[in-house]
Amino acid sequence: EEDTGLITHKGYYAVMNDTILKPDENPIYEVATCFLRVMPTPNTVSPGVAELVWNKPTQDPGNPVTNNIIGYNIYRSRKSQVALPQWGISFPEQLNLSVVTDTTYVDNTIPAGDTSYYAYKIVYRPDTTTTDASDGYESLFLSPNSPKAWLPPLQIQLSSFTGYSVNAKVFITWRTESEDGNFAWRIDRSQNSETGFETVYYEKDEEPTTPKPTEYYFVDNNVSVGKTYYYKLADIDINGKITWHNIITVKVSGKNLPIEPVVKPNPFKDNSSIKYTISNSGDVSLKIVDIRGRVVTTLFKGYQKEGIYTKTWDGMDSKNNRVPDGIYFFRLDSVRWSYTGKLIRF
Repeated sequence: EEDTGLITHKGYYAVMNDTILKPDENPIYEVATCFLRVMPTPNTVSPGVAELVWNKPTQDPGNPVTNNIIGYNIYRSRKSQVALPQWGISFPEQLNLSVVTDTTYVDNTIPAGDTSYYAYKIVYRPDTTTTDASDGYESLFLSPNSPKAWLPPLQIQLSSFTGYSVNAKVFITWRTESEDGNFAWRIDRSQNSETGFETVYYEKDEEPTTPKPTEYYFVDNNVSVGKTYYYKLADIDINGKITWHNIITVKVSGKNLPIEPVVKPNPFKDNSSIKYTISNSGDVSLKIVDIRGRVVTTLFKGYQKEGIYTKTWDGMDSKNNRVPDGIYFFRLDSVRWSYTGKLIRF
């Protein structure tokens, strides 16, 4: 529906197999209505077998009264059946021959090497006097396209996860050498190493699969000077699996000291990367100069927010000519401080 601004809307809409009207008298959730009935991950998954377990729903967009539930119909979507992007959204197979009256179901017909998504529809009795399941009517709406069974393994090759503090902020940085099917990153924080963790960062991965190294950062401003915080990192793959990595500890410092940039490789032949931290937003410049102090080229000049940045010098001057081998310097100027470091090209 195109919103022309001339129509008074009575609710919110979400798309799964159907368009769902969400009445405005219902509570507003941060997720679509079709996510109200979650079928959790199978308790046991083995080759060809998935055991599905779910809770009796308390809400249904197709029928606000869930007291008259007779049972459930189970549906499956397999990767080999449905072409993307419908896979996992369209469910062409109904698995059960009769209404499932319990909140469990075992699927032992998963083809080897295939991927399966599951959903269910609620079956209601037409009135409180009917007990025969064959007389029931099915809800219009599916549970979400989960869980997933018999999914291929996905991997994240995490090479570093570090944190430090400057200017009453915490800077978190991590690096992967390669990624296969990563959907998002999540960071939880606590003042206790074992309990009380809460999510402070969640960001979708712009490139879920890449064979190249990738660096990420997060700036935590909601911290107190002198206190110690614990951070743990998780990657969430495209199948919904969460993998937690190690916990790091950072004590918050109020001092605005310069953080020494990291230069790799150095000495270098073709390219060298300069990684630096900006603790106060403002104008920043990063220049390459020769041993006589003459500017060879400018890698960056402009405004940068607080954060962690990386710029690469390819050994070329401002006129795109390759410079001779020798000693050079990079000069980083920011709002509060400047830093000069040495580069060797061979």
